[in-house]
This record gives sequence, C-alpha cells and structure tokens, in this order.
Amino acid sequence: MGRKRDQAVLCCWQQASNSRCQATSSQRQAASRSDSSITAAVAATSQQQANQQQQQQQLQQEDNLAEQLSKLRLRYCAADSAAFKAWFPGLALSRTDALQPQAVVLCFHSSGNAEDMFTSEGTGSRRAPSPLLELCRARCWRLLAAQLPGRGLRAKEPPLGTLQEVAQQLLPLVAPALLAAGGRYAVVGHSMGCWAAYELLLLLRQAGFPQPAVACLSAMPWPHIPMQQRPWRQQRLLNEARFKDECRGWDISDVVFSAGMWDMYQPMLRADFKLFDEYTPSSCSSCCNSSSNGSSSGSTSGHACSDSSSRDSLSDPAASSSGCDGPFPRQQQCRFSCPLRLFWGKQDRRVSQAMVQEWASYTSSTCSASSIDGNHLFPLQPAAKQHWLTQVAQSLAESLGSASQTAAAAAAGSGVEVR
Repeated sequence: MGRKRDQAVLCCWQQASNSRCQATSSQRQAASRSDSSITAAVAATSQQQANQQQQQQQLQQEDNLAEQLSKLRLRYCAADSAAFKAWFPGLALSRTDALQPQAVVLCFHSSGNAEDMFTSEGTGSRRAPSPLLELCRARCWRLLAAQLPGRGLRAKEPPLGTLQEVAQQLLPLVAPALLAAGGRYAVVGHSMGCWAAYELLLLLRQAGFPQPAVACLSAMPWPHIPMQQRPWRQQRLLNEARFKDECRGWDISDVVFSAGMWDMYQPMLRADFKLFDEYTPSSCSSCCNSSSNGSSSGSTSGHACSDSSSRDSLSDPAASSSGCDGPFPRQQQCRFSCPLRLFWGKQDRRVSQAMVQEWASYTSSTCSASSIDGNHLFPLQPAAKQHWLTQVAQSLAESLGSASQTAAAAAAGSGVEVR
C-alpha cells in the first residue's frame, strides 16, 4: 500500500511539474512573439520614416531643379538657327529630332573625323543599324552630335584655336536644347571629343545646369595629363613625313595618305591635332561655387571604378597614388557627381588602359570601364563600333531611365512638357 501511495504521489508531482514547464514554455513563447512583434513594429516605423524622409528629399530636389531650370530659361531663350544647323548637321539624318524630347545625348567626334560617326548608319550593303540611334528613337531622345569647323559642310570655315572656344560656341546652342528636355542629358565623347566634352561640362556647371546622367568617354587620357606624359608628338614640330608617321600611330587609314586625299586631310588633321597638342584644361575654380547647383541626375553612390563588361583587371584609382588626389586637383568640389563609363581599345598604340582609367578621379560617383577589341579609331571598325555603341546605349538606358521621374517633375514645374 505504501509503495502504491508513493508512486501515486510521484505521478501527481510529475504531472504538476510538466504542467508548470508547459506553462513556462508558453509564457516564454508568448513573450518571444511579443518581442518579435515589437521589433517588427519598430523596424516598420523606422522604414516608413526613412521612406517619408527620402520622398521629402526627392520632392525638394525636384522643386530646386524646377526653379533652377526656370532661371536658366530666362537666360537661354533660343539658339541661333543657322549656327545650330552648322554645328549639328546630322540631326535630320539621325531621325532623332523629337519635338518634345525626353532627353538629349551630346556627342563629340575624334580628330580627323566628323559627326557622322554618331549620326550615320551607312547605306546599302554597308548599312549597320546603330544601337545608340535606335535607343534614342525609341525613347524620344534627341541626339546632338557636334561638328567642328573645317570638315563636311563647314570645310571652308576657319578652324577654332582651342577646345575652350569649341565649348564656348556650343554653350548657347546646347543650353536651350537641354532646357527643352527638362535638363536630362548624357554625354558621349571619343578621343579628342572627350576633352571637348569636358570643357563643355565645366561651362554647363558654371552656368548652373544639372550634371549629365552619365558621361561615356573613350580612348583619351585624363585632361590634366602632363605634357611630358602625353603619348604623342606635337604636330607643329613635325615636317610632312613625320606628321604622316604620327597620324599612322593613331591608326589613321592609309587611304588618307593617298594622292588627292592627303592635300584635303592634312590641314584638317593639323588643326585638330593642335587642339589636343596644346590643350591646357580650364581651371575649375570659377565653377566650384556653382557646382552644388548642378547636381547630377545620375547616381551618387560613391567613388569606385570597376570593369563591368570586359572583365579585364582594372585597379581602383582611388586606392592608388595616382588616383583621386593624383592627376586631378585635390578640391573635392571640383569633381563631377555623374557616373562615368570608360572605354579603351585593346590595340590602341597611343592611349593605354591606365591613361583612360585615370578619368575615374574626376567623379565622386561610380565609374566602370571596358575594353573594345579594336585600335584607337575603333568607331570606324564595324564590329568594334557595334560592341562599343551597344554598351554606350545600355549605359544611357540605365542612367537616363533612372532619372526620368525627377526630370519629368522638374520639367513640368518649369513649363516643359515631357512625354
């Protein structure tokens, strides 16, 4: 009897103990669920506050941009029609002359070439659709490819003496076009055209324009490369035979040196070579104070340089002695805040990958670089040109597309209709 009673007591004690454990476990689970609910609620509230703050900042940026464009519109009413046609003769051929453009793509050709490297797709069996032009037509973007004096319909015009003069003449022509597009634009430059684009961007920033959504630059060293490091000989020091050799070093076709062609090309080439031979970049000190007014419509996520498509190794100039604080002035406010997309030719005998990648120090935003399987003049090599323009078009689609809402709102606030 005693043993049975002890067993019954033990059983009752175990049941009570189990009940207490189950109750404690339930309480703990309930407390854990309560803590999780509180944590989730706090996180949701914080995210909501962050979203609201981001929306307020975006609205403020849109208001600032709209006000900025309104002021600029008072200064830049309309471009001179004759000058505009002279500088952009390929606009009709490109079929990108939208009446209500959603963006502008500014293009700058290399020395010895013309704007049709961007606006022409060829004819007949040589026709090759341009990924860049197709994108511009599809997105209602206006492609403005500048034509320097001394070639094409401007063959009888005297050449300009400096790239600063090029930029100064372009500013009053480009400004109204940018305003009509709500301040949305991108830049594409090849070889000497990169330095022309750089000078125009300095003037646009000084005038108070937003910075481009992206700048695609190819086959040219950074603007502040010292004279003694420039990988070419100045044309003014060369006789005709040596100048021909210098031109060949830039991969200029032998056709140019043939009888009847050289007499036509030599004056243009010497004038173009003079532009980059004797180029001294403009000081950014005059536009540093206004740089804060020219915020980029692109990303400002931080300075980096990566090889995004060719997968060739590419060091980060920010981590090297010749990077951000090397070739470019040390003032942070002198850098642009737009992303850079860089290209170099694998068979380029003049401009190396290292020279191109130094452009990364000219932006506080992101930078990516790719190689093109071609020589210095790869825009004249069909396969290389297709590869290059495909990547340029992709960069423009990503950068200009991400800025559409802000630009559209700014344009609406400035009285510009954007479709």
